[in-house]
Amino acid sequence: MPKPQYFEEYLNTGAPQYLLHFPARGVPGDGVPGGGVPGDGVPRDGVPARGVPGDGVREERDADPAPVVLFVHGGPGFSETFLGYRVKKLLGEAATLVFWDQRGAGKSLAASPWPVPYSITIEDVRRDMEAVVAHLKQRYRRDKIIVMGHSWGSILGSLHAIVHPDDLLVYIAIGQVVEMAENERRAWVELRSRITQAGNKKDLAALPTWESLNYPPGPGKPPPNWVVFNRLRRKYEMVVRLGPRDVLTFLRNPVFAWSDFSFLRSKVEPLRWDLVRYLEGFDLRREGFDYQVPVAYILGELDTTASASLAVEYFEELRAPAKLLTLIPDAGHNPISEAPTAFAAAFHQALGLIGEP
Repeated sequence: MPKPQYFEEYLNTGAPQYLLHFPARGVPGDGVPGGGVPGDGVPRDGVPARGVPGDGVREERDADPAPVVLFVHGGPGFSETFLGYRVKKLLGEAATLVFWDQRGAGKSLAASPWPVPYSITIEDVRRDMEAVVAHLKQRYRRDKIIVMGHSWGSILGSLHAIVHPDDLLVYIAIGQVVEMAENERRAWVELRSRITQAGNKKDLAALPTWESLNYPPGPGKPPPNWVVFNRLRRKYEMVVRLGPRDVLTFLRNPVFAWSDFSFLRSKVEPLRWDLVRYLEGFDLRREGFDYQVPVAYILGELDTTASASLAVEYFEELRAPAKLLTLIPDAGHNPISEAPTAFAAAFHQALGLIGEP
């Protein structure tokens, strides 16, 4: 497959919103890759700045019928734009893919002054998402697009699907989050089972009781019991790990910069605390089970970060015009990296829901 073509842009919603586009047929929107500094109208690298619809930006026409997919990353604050190049190669020309760095993450954070002059709340991010979806609909001349949310992004995707179904062809969830408190309780039960099976009496004695963990731990430095719990989760391979393939993904992505990971700096962490508090108290069941849009879940069967079993239980209760559940064996919270072929197959099956009544 030839190298995927791409282009970049910033949308200004009161905070810069970085968008990385991989058009289905490989033709960048303005004929060249690159992007502008958000909101200042000044070219960067000889490429005009791109902003909100109607500002003179050339909009994409209907020459390509492929659906437009907005990828909503995890975290909160964990940019996954570095996956764009790899996902595009994996999925080919099935869709136009757009990767979005939310406010306070990745290139959106890197493009912001310091200290950051805007708030980062769930209301802010949801409004940003509404603006991004509206922008893509106009830019690509689409009545509807697909939203594909991973982890934290599955919270944003679910909420958008429930509140704004007219925006969407399909909602696709990867590692769907249902309720964080129950996620952690089930993770604790699984960890205790793994330690018991390993016959490690020392680790079993060190494992805090679920009651002593006193969920939620809250943002900032975790309490000592949570430090032990998380250490044991890492030891028994219950957390997402980056491997050599992931490092190559970073380095081969033509827009990757180490500053994309600036959100990991300790001084940036307080920016996300409002989102962390929201995440810790989140329960999708409170938002309801009625979707007016087709829904597809792609879950790693071994996922304990966003409990696959809990997501399956919610999926079985949700009501939608059409729905599709794919459980990928031997994969955890990031099936894109852990089982790319199975993920691609599940994605193409999800596209089959388009147009379902």
